[in-house]
Amino acid sequence: CLSLCRIASERPPDAGGTLQVTMESSRTFDCAHTSSIRALAWAGEMLLSLGLDRRLRVWEVAEKNAVRPQLRETTVNVTSCTEPEALSVACIAQERADENDPGDATFVLALAGRGGRKGAELSR
Repeated sequence: CLSLCRIASERPPDAGGTLQVTMESSRTFDCAHTSSIRALAWAGEMLLSLGLDRRLRVWEVAEKNAVRPQLRETTVNVTSCTEPEALSVACIAQERADENDPGDATFVLALAGRGGRKGAELSR
């Protein structure tokens, strides 16, 4: 299963105060993968999940301001790794009209596990 939690943090006004973190809500997605999830990574506003089912799933957070945000699957790819173990993501290019525009971005993905490794590009 995959869980998405909404948290809030607050630092007290005094400099020596401890950061307070509160979980406001959570939502579980039981059918995210047909087997264990091995790795998660954020690519901008997209969430990537890699499972033992050899699927790389790309999710968007829908209703970002909702109390319990939703995930919407945008892409599913079958990887060549028979037992995926790790996922790493790096943004290599981003274009924005202004600071409030998420713009277009290109990410490089690296997947590792038994049976092979795969690199790929993902664009938003």
